[in-house]
Amino acid sequence: MAANMYRVGDYVYFENSSSNPLLIRRIEELNKTANGNVEAKVVCFYRRRDISSTLIALADKHAREMEEEMENPELNPVDLPEKQKHQLRHRELFLSRQLESLPATHIRGKCCVTLLNETEALKSYLDREVGGSPLKHCPSLSH
Repeated sequence: MAANMYRVGDYVYFENSSSNPLLIRRIEELNKTANGNVEAKVVCFYRRRDISSTLIALADKHAREMEEEMENPELNPVDLPEKQKHQLRHRELFLSRQLESLPATHIRGKCCVTLLNETEALKSYLDREVGGSPLKHCPSLSH
């Protein structure tokens, strides 16, 4: 029973289609509808492939500027091997301001999202695991 317990603030996987990858969302509200079903109001997170090339270019530009400002070589992603850069991009999520209301029955489990900390080495995100699953990290495009 505890496996199906979700709370406001939880990061969760949502299924919108059996042929598409699971969506990643953060629960903002849980409400019971008039017919007794539970609906989740969620904030949307997007993978690179889900956002426009214009926004990708903006995010990459911001990342390059951040890299140039870093004085600590341990924190600089330029020093990461290509394989690790690829792993980071594969796990990268983008926070949006978009809210959706989805049936709670479409939740497929909890996940862990870690917001990008500009003072922490990017490699540390690759080293983290929770329950055997690598963490996602999330730079925000909503500056």
